[in-house]
Amino acid sequence: MAQESKMLYEKLREEIGTKTISKKEIPSFVQRNLNPKFKLRAYQITAFQYFLSFWEEEHDLQKFPTHLLFQMATGSGKTMMMAGLILYLYEKGYRNFLFFVNSSTIIEKTKDNFMNPASSKYLFAPQIIINGKTINITTATNFEGTTGDDICIVFQTIQGLHTQLKNPQENSLTFDNFEDKKIVLIGDEAHHLSAETKKGQIFNIEDNSVPSWENTVMKILNSNKGNLLLDFTATAELRNQHVSDKYRDKLLVDYPLSAFRKDGYSKEVEIFKSDSEIMVRALQTVILSHYRKKLFADLGFDIKPVILFKSKNIEPSKDFMQKFIDFIAGLNISDIEHIKKTNTEGILKQAFDYFESKTLDLSDFIAELQVDFSQEKCISANDDKEKTKLQLQLNSLESRDNPIRAIFAVDKLNEGWDVLNLFDIVRLYETRDSGHGKIGKSTAAEAQLIGRGARYFPFVFGDFAKDKRKFDNDVSNIYRVCETMYYHSNNDSRYISEITQALIETGIIAEKTIQIKLGLKDSFVSSDIYKKGLIFLNEQTPFKPSVLELGAEVRKKIYYADLFSGKTTSSKVFKDYAESEENKGLNIEDNISKSVKVLKMRDLGVHIVRKALHQTKGLSFDMLQNKFQNLASLHEFIVSDNYLSNIEIHITGDKNQLVNIEQNDKLQIAKQVLNNLKIVENTEEQEYRGTKVFKAMPLRSIIKEKTVNYSISNEESGRAMSNPISSYYDKEILKAEWYAFTDCYGTSEEKALVKFMKAKYEELKTVYEEFYLVRNERHFAIYDFEQGRRFEPDFVLFLKKRQANSLANSFGEKNLQTDNSANFAQHYQIFIEPKGEHLAKEDRWKENFLMRLHDEALTEKIALDSSVQVNSFIEKFSEDDNFTIWGLPFYNDKDAKKFEFNEAFSTIMNS
Repeated sequence: MAQESKMLYEKLREEIGTKTISKKEIPSFVQRNLNPKFKLRAYQITAFQYFLSFWEEEHDLQKFPTHLLFQMATGSGKTMMMAGLILYLYEKGYRNFLFFVNSSTIIEKTKDNFMNPASSKYLFAPQIIINGKTINITTATNFEGTTGDDICIVFQTIQGLHTQLKNPQENSLTFDNFEDKKIVLIGDEAHHLSAETKKGQIFNIEDNSVPSWENTVMKILNSNKGNLLLDFTATAELRNQHVSDKYRDKLLVDYPLSAFRKDGYSKEVEIFKSDSEIMVRALQTVILSHYRKKLFADLGFDIKPVILFKSKNIEPSKDFMQKFIDFIAGLNISDIEHIKKTNTEGILKQAFDYFESKTLDLSDFIAELQVDFSQEKCISANDDKEKTKLQLQLNSLESRDNPIRAIFAVDKLNEGWDVLNLFDIVRLYETRDSGHGKIGKSTAAEAQLIGRGARYFPFVFGDFAKDKRKFDNDVSNIYRVCETMYYHSNNDSRYISEITQALIETGIIAEKTIQIKLGLKDSFVSSDIYKKGLIFLNEQTPFKPSVLELGAEVRKKIYYADLFSGKTTSSKVFKDYAESEENKGLNIEDNISKSVKVLKMRDLGVHIVRKALHQTKGLSFDMLQNKFQNLASLHEFIVSDNYLSNIEIHITGDKNQLVNIEQNDKLQIAKQVLNNLKIVENTEEQEYRGTKVFKAMPLRSIIKEKTVNYSISNEESGRAMSNPISSYYDKEILKAEWYAFTDCYGTSEEKALVKFMKAKYEELKTVYEEFYLVRNERHFAIYDFEQGRRFEPDFVLFLKKRQANSLANSFGEKNLQTDNSANFAQHYQIFIEPKGEHLAKEDRWKENFLMRLHDEALTEKIALDSSVQVNSFIEKFSEDDNFTIWGLPFYNDKDAKKFEFNEAFSTIMNS
């Protein structure tokens, strides 16, 4: 790729290197001052690393004033990025921030996220402290007089900003506002700011003949060399050559919706086609929504799925809303039975089967629907009469206090709407764009709306990540519907084709997927290893780390405290008095003077610090002792140099106050320091370890036939499906009895591993009487010993050979059971992970874990699955047998790595 065609992030990688970028650490004051309940995700950390590298490293890519673009998927947390960047840039000297967007709705939502600590989506910590000072966030209509230490944010629509600057009025923003101040401009939904660029018009600061939103923003940016413009959008429309040229030296972060979905952070999206009239489609959706609500309740969550009914125009929307309310109120059993009778397969059949399993009477079922979808739980998003109330309801749909289950809208929710519990969108009209082979404007807008609804609703299920999809490789799991959004449409093949293409182009769905049923071969199912055999798996267990003292990073940090004197003063306003000859040398402004005194924590007195500890949340002795296992008493915590005693405090106050600090002031100082100590950080985040004991489970209860989804695109998953399987595998491999499944899909490294095993087969069968290679399609996980990280090895190899008892001791005593029989069976369970070179370093912990298994894994033969009658045959099958767990280094078809793997494999064969 020619250098001139590369984007900024690509050039930055070349200039300073990927390693330099990946080593960048987000400053602790940034993470500490963000809301702790919103943990930064991996891609957000990467985005910050790119910005920090761009801002702090030496390179030739920076221009002044600075203009950068963050192209990040809908739902990926762009406002969290904004909040973190505001904190970082504040510490770098910026105080004034201008946030603008094209929609007043987004303005109100963002203002709530930035300014309202009571909001469930507030982005900052309860108290913002930077460099020892408490920082407030304020909002204003302009930047006049903003010389203090607060963060000042002006919120404006781009239309309002453009109008104000074009026709200045009192107290509004003017271009003069920007000349003597460094401003950070934050443009949300920034694709709206390229209207002129799309037409091929290039901004010229000297030419104001074409006033536009875009030119207004660029003029503000160029008013000061220290200014910074941060553009954020999910869709920069870089396919337009003019837009691509504009952002080529500005695109710093590119995390598209396709990557967001591939990483598992979005719902899966499916198109639900129905050959029914509109009200029947609506009822189908209501039944599906209620099914999803019941499943969430089974998991222990009080979650209300929301339905959006989308109309083409406002009047039909209002009309349908009333008809829907009346229909639900008059619902009868025959309406439900009609849908049940006409849906003998698919998700609705699954829903009715579930209801029957719960013996839910249809009369009770209807009563529940009538409560859940009553008039007060339906809302029209088309009415501006109660705009404030409407926005509060639409932006708090996840809240338990918000009863809304159904929304009726046209197009007001296409941008800036944050909602996680939208699971169904029903298209109520049957018209479609005449695109002449291209995706029409309305269809593109519908795809954008679907993208907003595709945000994942986080929930806990086993040890899976809370905020990522869990069932991609378990299609038959009934809870999969809890992470799937359905777009309901009439059965119009031309429209379905068009919306599908739009969803593919925006990255909401994979280009092509294929559903595969992975069957087990009869030879494997009938084998003793499968019928009677064991698989040994370890568990993830909570872990409380042993902390012996307060960390040096906490003890050696300087803490700041302020004392207020209560004094007042005033100053003259007019400079002519202050500058007159007779007043030269006089301190007319007479500022209240402040001094600084340095003390240690111990200087405040034991009784004072003890009282402050009692009054500070989270610092009771019980909590401290839970954190510091060797702590004997609260007194020790106060007086020991390993804890509080030697902490240094810089106290600012009136000189006379500091001479002899009063007891009450000492208490306030101690509380200020304790509130900033972060002694018991992250108490809500449990640490884990993986057990070294691997417990026996019946193999047949773990390895089963299953249906999985694969992306056909190699870019999507690395699992290329575009060619026939025979082009990757010899047909003998697919027929081979030693390979457990009837077919095999995987990366090139995984396929090479199977070929390696085929080449070893003749040698293996001379040593082992049974030999089976099983692919792990999310059948099981193991957990590393150090951090309890979940790991699903791609393959497990089962080997069995019979040996004389006289040789038993060569295998060690830890897993050995022997009796008086002449022979015992030696079983090996070997975990194998093929890995491409590009992923090997990132996943090095997995390889290290595998290499520790042989020496450290202990086997315990206990049946854990009570649903399978296995206790007797587990004992019978295993009483004379020895089981060894082993792991091998990563497999790769490259010579060096393949040699290392082969050497380790030979060690097993020769044992």
